Amino acid sequence: MDKEKIDLEVYDKCVDASVALFMQYYCAAVSEDIHKEILEMQAEEKVFPETLDTRCRATIKKQNALSKRRKCVKSVVKGLRYVAVFAVVLLALSSVLFVSVEAIRVPIINFYIKTTDKYLEIGTSSATIDDPTVELDWDDPLAGFLAEDYSLLICDGDPLIQMIAAYENSSGSVVKLSMVPLKSTSRIDTEGAQSVQNCIVASCEATMVVKDNVILLAWDCEITGKRYILKADALNEQEILDIAEGIMRQVTS
Repeated sequence: MDKEKIDLEVYDKCVDASVALFMQYYCAAVSEDIHKEILEMQAEEKVFPETLDTRCRATIKKQNALSKRRKCVKSVVKGLRYVAVFAVVLLALSSVLFVSVEAIRVPIINFYIKTTDKYLEIGTSSATIDDPTVELDWDDPLAGFLAEDYSLLICDGDPLIQMIAAYENSSGSVVKLSMVPLKSTSRIDTEGAQSVQNCIVASCEATMVVKDNVILLAWDCEITGKRYILKADALNEQEILDIAEGIMRQVTS
């Protein structure tokens, strides 16, 4: 074996041994650095910046509120649909009842007439077509009760609700008859009256007031549901009572 060949083998071994030793040191160094980095990463607390965290929380809260509002709107819309259907059904039933049932139709019509005509009492009237007050001739309600020289001046209103009739004779004396619902309020002036007395008109309680030579008689009738007021300036008390009795015989017969 020659010398050059021996040197080459030794050289290769030395080189291999040097490379192996270098790689061991390199691997050890790299492994130590990686281990340190892992430990540092584990020890370091990873947190979001405060501004970013606040914005994220606000966005999440806003989205949750929006989602709740959408659910509420959907629920309300769904409920309104049922309400609308119920209202349409109720309106249809009311229309049918109004057209077909007289007991419902008449009070509604009476209420409308009373409010549009500006009567003293606002409300429905219990009077119907069968009310006994229609027995009286309301075109001339005191016909046959007054002397022949009395003539009708005015007769206005609805006998089922409220009306007034006035008569005058050749001397200018006036007789007035008013009729209003019982639930209305009537004010009778008694200040300075010559007399105020209670009396009976066809089993109905009545009040007679004499003031300035004018006699006023007012009485309530539960049967007809009306209040009657008779006023005259040329009749005596008995004549007023006789007329009132005659009116009651007509409306309750």
